[in-house]
Amino acid sequence: MEEWRKWKHITKLDPDRKITHDIIEDIIESGTDAIMISGTQNITKENVINLLEMLKEYDIPKVLEPASPIGLVYKNIDWLFVPSVFNT
Repeated sequence: MEEWRKWKHITKLDPDRKITHDIIEDIIESGTDAIMISGTQNITKENVINLLEMLKEYDIPKVLEPASPIGLVYKNIDWLFVPSVFNT
């Protein structure tokens, strides 16, 4: 079974928001199974990379859910979740 199928809780962090090391510590200690980096406004490679740098020291899966190619990076992520919309 894929590792992600076992996850019960994911914390989503927006690279456009102010996130401190204390906030990250609280999230890690909460027992979340993974961190998803995702947002829709003002997402840049720079702010995604900055957030990933803050998370680098933690042994927790890091998932990137890019809203557009602008904030897409591959370094320091474990998973890439691509959002899809299906209209019927």
